[in-house]
Amino acid sequence: MEEKNIEILKVHNLVKIYHTIKPLISINIDEDMLITLSGLYTDSRYPGDFGVLPDGKPGTDEAEEFYNFAKKLLKDIKKILK
Repeated sequence: MEEKNIEILKVHNLVKIYHTIKPLISINIDEDMLITLSGLYTDSRYPGDFGVLPDGKPGTDEAEEFYNFAKKLLKDIKKILK
């Protein structure tokens, strides 16, 4: 957003951020994962009675999946940034 002189959104909603930059980038991002991660972040800041995911806190497998998604996304984004 900064590179394209787009106002930086002051939100934690990854889907909203993605839709703002989607026309400007050449990568497709799994929106379901963005929805999950957005909810995970919000719920971890303001945890409810039942944890941060429908089945409670993320387990090791889920945490690894989130990490791998973020790592790949970072790699893809670095390729398109100047």
